[in-house]
Amino acid sequence: MVQQPCICIFSALYAPSTGGVEIFTENLASQLAGMGCRVIVATSNTHGLPAKETINGAEIMRLPCSPLLNGRLPIPKKNAEHMALMRELESIPLDAILINTRFYPHSLIAARLA
Repeated sequence: MVQQPCICIFSALYAPSTGGVEIFTENLASQLAGMGCRVIVATSNTHGLPAKETINGAEIMRLPCSPLLNGRLPIPKKNAEHMALMRELESIPLDAILINTRFYPHSLIAARLA
């Protein structure tokens, strides 16, 4: 039995934030999931939403943050929740990691994981 590839997309911002990166990431995740990939979007929890949920076939993992500049500059909170989510993410055999935003502290977390 062939195992589905697992792709993790790191994007500092994601829905319900709105913008080009958010829309691109959401569409990419949805298309990859539709092609049979396991997709995990690791993002910042700028709106106080559940840490984990599934949207359009993609698993969303929201890391805790301080949403500065009305959520446009999320600064990671490296608290117990963050550490637990990162341990979970590290335990998943990832085939690819896409760092979708740069110049965010979130991107450094992704680079360390990769």
